Amino acid sequence: MIRHQAVVVALVCLMCVAAAADVKYTMEMQTGPGMPSLSTTVYVKGQLERRDMTIPGMGTQISTITNCATRQTTVVNAKCGVYSTAGPEGRAPEAASGAGPARKGGVVKVINEVRDTGERQTMLGQQARHLLLKTRLEAGPGACMSGQTEMDMDMWVINVAGVSPDCHKFGEPPASPQAGGCRDTYEVVNRGATAAMGLPVKQTFTTTVNGQRHSMTMEVKELSTQTLDASLFAPPAGAKQAASAQEVYTCGMGPMMAGGMQAQMAEAMKRAREQQARQQQEQPAQTPIPTPYAVGEVGSGGAGRRGVILIGVVTTDKSGKAPPDRLTSQIIEQIGNAQGFQGVPIEARDPAAIEKEAADKKCQFLLYDDVAEAKTTMPKLGGLLGRATGRGGSVEPTQSIRAEYRLTLVQPFDQQVARDTLSQSEQAPSMDPVAGNLATKIAERAVSDARRWKQQNK
Repeated sequence: MIRHQAVVVALVCLMCVAAAADVKYTMEMQTGPGMPSLSTTVYVKGQLERRDMTIPGMGTQISTITNCATRQTTVVNAKCGVYSTAGPEGRAPEAASGAGPARKGGVVKVINEVRDTGERQTMLGQQARHLLLKTRLEAGPGACMSGQTEMDMDMWVINVAGVSPDCHKFGEPPASPQAGGCRDTYEVVNRGATAAMGLPVKQTFTTTVNGQRHSMTMEVKELSTQTLDASLFAPPAGAKQAASAQEVYTCGMGPMMAGGMQAQMAEAMKRAREQQARQQQEQPAQTPIPTPYAVGEVGSGGAGRRGVILIGVVTTDKSGKAPPDRLTSQIIEQIGNAQGFQGVPIEARDPAAIEKEAADKKCQFLLYDDVAEAKTTMPKLGGLLGRATGRGGSVEPTQSIRAEYRLTLVQPFDQQVARDTLSQSEQAPSMDPVAGNLATKIAERAVSDARRWKQQNK
């Protein structure tokens, strides 16, 4: 889903501008339905900023301290008493973990358009303004980032006394390298009411990365302007400098990955699936789309329209995680989108019964798709930490599904036309969208193979 979403999240976080007066606020980010919320507390004192990030189930806290004047960043793990520091020209924490020096990428154009709706309401004891922001990232030749990313944000912002743009400039992406140590240069264009930006206290933003959409929410829960102790912006007394930023992030967390965190992520996935099921049940019934014939009417005496090639679909599932009926309906729908083709469900599973049913329904081809494997891989520790801090990665698990594909003739029965192993792997909160994309891939392959066979056997 979304390799470049971390860049967009970082853009949003950078709008939480630093302030000359002492400021402390706590915000929660919800990355998807049923997923655990990520909590971050931000402290600002003049040119110093500290962000404490807490992830449920991790059992520790990571603090990122930034000197806005020197652009030096220090990452602290207080539980283990270790820290890592990176200067503006030195290796960033990600590169220090062993990825090697950052590689120069290309130019990414960032276009920000802000519109003030004129709506106002009181939030956290202050007047909040309703702003709409649209951001578009366009990757140039040789850029680390590929394709195009768009973001629409609906947010309420407040003014914080003494706001200073020195630490974070509006719309300026992070300077740290992306995956593989690659570093892009950003060209920022701001349009509209950008001067009216303040501290976002409630926001919903939706990213579209190469056509795939993902939504998240962030909300400030607490805000205070009490004087902060200067010791907050330095590593704790007695802390030791770590060999790498990776050591800081992972110290004291290893056992948690197999325990509390994985259990919590599994529970979150379960809640997400339950919520999705409820939403589907609540949706009003849709009027069936007319087809060349009603599938239920295709029998011994029926057939599709003249000239339409019928492909019978037989779906089985060895993984136990991909409902065959749903996959069959998705494949049939996609086959029907191809001109001159129609998908037909085959209920039988015994070879002799399959042959008879396919012949009765006037099918010329049989498409077999056997789901051999469907698995969910939880995100690695670095990805979770990176997403929450705006430094990269994703908190969404990776969904992978693999199917054995086979296309045969009905007459002579079981004569093979094509055979292959097709798979799909994406970051997504559930298996459903990934299985749907695999169904599209299977249908397109079947249509292509059937069309080629017809041309070769005229």
